Amino acid sequence: HNMSTNRNERSDIPRRLATVSIGVPIVVALLSNKNTSYYLTQALHLLCTIEWIKLTPIRSTGACRGNVQNATDDEQSGASGGELTFLENLMTDFSKSKCCVFFPFLSYAVVRCKHPPLTIILTWSFLKLVGTWESSKDTNTDTSDIVQHCQSGLIFLSLGFFHLLRISSSSFVHILLLLFVVWNCDTGALLFGKMARWTSGRTGQLDPFSVMVPRSLILFLRTVSSGKTITGFCGGIIVGTITAMFLPDLMARVWDVDTGLLSDMEIRDLNLIAQERLLDYEEVIFLKGWSVMGRRAVVGSVLSVAGILGDLVESSVKRGAGTKDSGKLFPGHGGMMDRMDSSLISAAVYYGCFMQDYLLSKPW
Repeated sequence: HNMSTNRNERSDIPRRLATVSIGVPIVVALLSNKNTSYYLTQALHLLCTIEWIKLTPIRSTGACRGNVQNATDDEQSGASGGELTFLENLMTDFSKSKCCVFFPFLSYAVVRCKHPPLTIILTWSFLKLVGTWESSKDTNTDTSDIVQHCQSGLIFLSLGFFHLLRISSSSFVHILLLLFVVWNCDTGALLFGKMARWTSGRTGQLDPFSVMVPRSLILFLRTVSSGKTITGFCGGIIVGTITAMFLPDLMARVWDVDTGLLSDMEIRDLNLIAQERLLDYEEVIFLKGWSVMGRRAVVGSVLSVAGILGDLVESSVKRGAGTKDSGKLFPGHGGMMDRMDSSLISAAVYYGCFMQDYLLSKPW
């Protein structure tokens, strides 16, 4: 079993690299324009809401969606003459509860609203009423798990995209830094975790950094996801912090208005990164007195930790749904939620802690 797992992990690496080499330039190009940035964010949000509906808990659907059940479904569909289409699967997910039908619209309302707390209260109340109405129609139907799942989605998913949309519409520089820090944190966690497993045969220790944390935390991580390691988390934080420290200087050299390689290209506020020192975080009150590198290191480490928390939240949801990935959209990566989970909490933290003073002083 371990040998087959290692082979699957190694086979995923080329597919991951291919997906990243194609997807990242497209995402960056779309984010460079304010209009396309808006439509990209909303498209990602729509895909994530659909995948969130698919991740309803097993207890609420009365069916197991693990590997065994998937294999059985494939055999049944093959015997009946073909697999279910995407629309048929989507209609099956929507048929679980009326809450699943309303969730994408309620999530969109949260993302587009001006007062998130009030909108969250109203949408939560609406979902609760819908669930109560469904239970009153059929006493044998218990939709409480689905209601709670959709309510959790409004907090984790909708509020995350609320902040992602505002960051991307306010500054290309800031959304670029946020995404690259989170992406590199994910990559660092993956590589350090794999290296720890590959070297465990020689050292006899699967997770070398586990001695740094209480055993209760390790048991908790194993409960959420058996593949998570403290070594991977530490590696992700290190890589994410290094990215936040040196990426601004790299962007400044490439797009500097006087000497940059792409100085003739005017891409939103990217040309002003060197002149205005946009990513030095001098406006952040609780980082006053710190050096530039010190401030960036704090930003990188905080975003990396927030990204890891987002990944753990989605891992817990997938575990409750009895599935490994949220979808099959990206080869080697899984679904859209698998790619966006780390960005959701990070976006809220970044917007609330490191961008407020910037938004007040820089109106673009």
